[in-house]
Amino acid sequence: MKLKNNQHMATLKENMVSSVQHNWYTWLYICLLTITLFFRISPLHEPKVNIIYILPMACSAFVLALYINRQHLLRGQKVLILLMIWLAFSCVLNGDIYLQQNRTFLLTMFISMVMGYSVVGLCSSNNRNKAFHAVSIAYIILIAILSVLSIYSALGDQPIFTPFSNQPIYINPADARLAVFGYHSNEVGCFTLIASYLCIYFFFKTNKLWIKLCNGILALMFIIVIMLTGSRTALLLYVIGIGCAFIVMILNRMNPKDQKAIIKKTIIAVLIACVVVAMIAALYTPAVNLFASLTNKIAQNDDVAIGEANAVTIPRARSFQLKDFLSMGARTPIWKAAFEYLQSNPKTLLIGVPENVVSTIAYEAIYHTAPHMHNSMIQILLLAGIPGLCMILFFLFIVLRASVRLFFASRAAKHLRFLAFIPVLLLLNNFTEIFPMLSGDIMDMMFFVICAAVVGFEHDLKANQP
Repeated sequence: MKLKNNQHMATLKENMVSSVQHNWYTWLYICLLTITLFFRISPLHEPKVNIIYILPMACSAFVLALYINRQHLLRGQKVLILLMIWLAFSCVLNGDIYLQQNRTFLLTMFISMVMGYSVVGLCSSNNRNKAFHAVSIAYIILIAILSVLSIYSALGDQPIFTPFSNQPIYINPADARLAVFGYHSNEVGCFTLIASYLCIYFFFKTNKLWIKLCNGILALMFIIVIMLTGSRTALLLYVIGIGCAFIVMILNRMNPKDQKAIIKKTIIAVLIACVVVAMIAALYTPAVNLFASLTNKIAQNDDVAIGEANAVTIPRARSFQLKDFLSMGARTPIWKAAFEYLQSNPKTLLIGVPENVVSTIAYEAIYHTAPHMHNSMIQILLLAGIPGLCMILFFLFIVLRASVRLFFASRAAKHLRFLAFIPVLLLLNNFTEIFPMLSGDIMDMMFFVICAAVVGFEHDLKANQP
């Protein structure tokens, strides 16, 4: 009996040691996700946390993980490492020799881009699935906590402060949009959108009813938060994501046996999904306009009731105009200013400029400046020149090629087919923003994890084909 207990303890100890050896990097990245979300925004914590703790920990952890798992290096990993080196070299060439002005930007890019991709990219085929699921579940839990607090703040019409940040969770009275820990409303919409996509992924993956129910409830809660942010792009991509889920379900029902049948029946599924999305879009515009007219009418009645009939009533919800859906009018002057800057500073096309310079580029005659260029390709062109743009385009080619192959693989399950859609959908957001790719925030961290999962799962599926 004693011998059996000793053997059991030895086996348990061996399993624990093996688990730590294989999963320590994943758990470290989950900690970085939490720190980025709660601490990085606060100016009280940012310099100390970044320089004293995160910088040496992140660099040493990645080097150690790269050395241990160098035989499992995934396609695209070398490109991201090279891009990171080029970004740092560009800052040095432009005069920031000790990286004093840009080290926070470079650190966040390193964590999101290089470390994020390597969470799945440096795993063996056996551990790739576990690593992706662990990070995804942790991400969903973090966003779910913020979503509950955000909805509570909106219902109570009062800001919620936490000990982690000096910025509250609240509805900004200036534009009636949700803001979380200093994140812009569009950023909140983006990282909530990613969480909703992951819920749909797990909905397809499991056969357990209670897990499906939990993911469905979370996805509904996330759409409420997206509406509170007022992010039109995130809302549009959420609806398109639902359409992609319909495509996956319809395709699975058709049960195609080979690649030609998959392509043929995918076209049918896309047409059906487009009809569904078009019906939702057709109902959305009049519904929003009706809500706007009702809320404005209520506001006017309230003013009259309290004896303010002569007061100027501020509309509480403006009429929805489809032409303003992506705020293109506000972004085109910024893009124009970026190209004018490139014309006046042609060396930028070769070596780029530091991030602190990009954020000071003025646009329009009134000399406004934007924190970024509201387009990832323009942003990377300014930051790293044509060499950096070529690197990121090559990386995106690797990811998109893997997405197409994963979706059309004859042995791909429902959840993998939906996963193949996610990088494509998130890249659409980069047309009017720099996230989730070049902001270094929590949505970027998850974006590169998803990209690595798509490339890795496609590689594993191809390797296991008979």
